[in-house]
Amino acid sequence: MRWRVPFQPRANTQPRHAPVGNSIRSSGETRFGSATASATASATASATASASAAAAFSADPSLRQAFRVALEKRMAVRRRENGGDMAFGLVQLGLAAASLRDAGSAYEVVDWLANKFWGSNMVSTHDPKNIFNTDICGGLPAVVLRMLVDSSAGRIDLLPALPKQWPAGTLTGARCRGNIEVRSLQWSPAEITATLRSATTQTVEVTIPGEPAPRQIQLPAGKDVPLTAKQPIYR
Repeated sequence: MRWRVPFQPRANTQPRHAPVGNSIRSSGETRFGSATASATASATASATASASAAAAFSADPSLRQAFRVALEKRMAVRRRENGGDMAFGLVQLGLAAASLRDAGSAYEVVDWLANKFWGSNMVSTHDPKNIFNTDICGGLPAVVLRMLVDSSAGRIDLLPALPKQWPAGTLTGARCRGNIEVRSLQWSPAEITATLRSATTQTVEVTIPGEPAPRQIQLPAGKDVPLTAKQPIYR
């Protein structure tokens, strides 16, 4: 809990600076690249914690609703300020929105990050066009990636928070939990195709927009496994 009593705004309160890390872990993580051998123990512990958090989140509708309320209150402040300041705070909101499958809010965050926090020389900033800061350099791609591929132990969600503004596109080389790579992902309003590769032989659940239940996919070690879904993305 961030506050033990109901939040009471004061004159000097800055809600956009209120941390939202409690919401980001409401789902698993998809990463760029893979962990080194020296980080194996830490990565294993992190994956276990992530899986536990994701399971608790999925099993408790009241918890999901609490996260949604927290997200919406922070987004309301950002909307009044047309994005406001503090790029890293926006990154956190975007990750939380994507984890909650709120594609509309996640897209709003991406739009603000992409259009307000870069100089004409492509230098990234903390506030719109002001104060050099590199948080957004990794943060913006992380939000986009979470919208397109999400993962937890034994599970991969394809296009979990795809906004209507991206009706077609391509993604390559996304690393997921369990040492799995989404080597390619292409989508259009009529079809989704993907290719997965795992470093070890394993079975994973794969969710695809428009399908009523996850697919159980067998992944042989080091082999490309193609997936195709013919139904429309948008229902």
